[in-house]
Amino acid sequence: MYEDTNFQPKERDMHVRATPHLRTILDYFEKNLKKGYKVDALKYVLLNQGYSKTEIAEAIRIIEEKTKKDQEAVKKEEERRLKMQIQEELNQVNQQQKKGFFGRLFGK
Repeated sequence: MYEDTNFQPKERDMHVRATPHLRTILDYFEKNLKKGYKVDALKYVLLNQGYSKTEIAEAIRIIEEKTKKDQEAVKKEEERRLKMQIQEELNQVNQQQKKGFFGRLFGK
């Protein structure tokens, strides 16, 4: 799922490696966020299970970046569809306007 994710920490002080725990945390977050659980609740559960705060914080950052990219892609797709729909409507209006007087009168 997150194989293409770059595990570069944002801050210099934060040293997080791409560990099996991080992949487990990412999978756990993705699975449970789809079920409707909140990030804070999942974070609390993971802390109680003994995962480190830095790994959890890094996983949250990665998930937020992925979510942001996905939302941007959906937004761009919606904009593209809207532009195409507007263009089709304009083409239909232009075709109707090109008919002469008798063509519009008799529908030919």
